[in-house]
Amino acid sequence: MNRIRKKNNLIRIKQLLRQLCDIALDDLEVLLEKRIWTRPWILRRKERGSSALLLEELRCEDIGEFKSILRMSPDIFDILLSCVAPKIQRMDTIMREAIPAKVKLEITLDFLSSGTNYRKLSHFYRVSRSSIYKFIPESLLSFTV
Repeated sequence: MNRIRKKNNLIRIKQLLRQLCDIALDDLEVLLEKRIWTRPWILRRKERGSSALLLEELRCEDIGEFKSILRMSPDIFDILLSCVAPKIQRMDTIMREAIPAKVKLEITLDFLSSGTNYRKLSHFYRVSRSSIYKFIPESLLSFTV
């Protein structure tokens, strides 16, 4: 009788251990799920960002409005971009693509010309505020060097 009781207890313990292992594995899978590095609306920068849509249209169709936003003509902007791009462009990584130098320069010039806060620039150009905090000073330093 004692042996049967011990055997039944061992079977119950094994079943409980299996259940605990299953629960632990499920929790581990949840923890190991891929973390989102960038918000989905920011990832659509190439298709829906201001640089991709509005400024490209203005560059082709209404140079006066382009000048009112960036305070320079498209030709001067291209010359300035060719000068500062090597200094402000970063490399793409496995985790994410770098913000193009063109977008960085557009945001910096827009900030300088309008004084718009970083939150509005972030939404308009679809770039995170923390990135804007970092690269505007870097871009400004590249103008002087």
